[in-house]
Amino acid sequence: MSNIDDRYVADFLKSVAPFRSAYRHATFTYLAIKSDEGALLYSGRLFLYSRKPEQPKAPFESQNLFAGQFLLSEIGVELEEFIEKIRSGTIQTPQRDLAVQTEEGRGLSFYFNPFHQEGLEVQQRMNYLVARGKRVREILGYKMTDWELRAESPPFESLQELERFH
Repeated sequence: MSNIDDRYVADFLKSVAPFRSAYRHATFTYLAIKSDEGALLYSGRLFLYSRKPEQPKAPFESQNLFAGQFLLSEIGVELEEFIEKIRSGTIQTPQRDLAVQTEEGRGLSFYFNPFHQEGLEVQQRMNYLVARGKRVREILGYKMTDWELRAESPPFESLQELERFH
């Protein structure tokens, strides 16, 4: 992980610290790749909510991909501990464990955005932290992934649309 990734994590934790007691519902949404090596994290987003999300998003699964969402309380971990689990290379989810692997020469990356689009739409500040592992396109290819997603129920136009949905 680079210095900038460390800074994104530190900035995220610093930005939520004053409101930590209000953010009682930390939620992780993820998109993963099925591989011979097991389930590999492509991307995950860590959101902090003051209220429990009313309707969790239904899990999605196709031949080569799956996506889900869960509260950190479902696996009995706190925010900092969960971030360390991501950094260590394994994420426990209620559905299955995810390995966090990266390509040679490219490490795990984090990105912090204090203003998520979903929050802006309802005039509410919404912090989130993104973690990225292996790139789907390098494993499955662009066209195969998009056609696979279009054939699913519900269909998704692209990997980006699935990622935004979850």
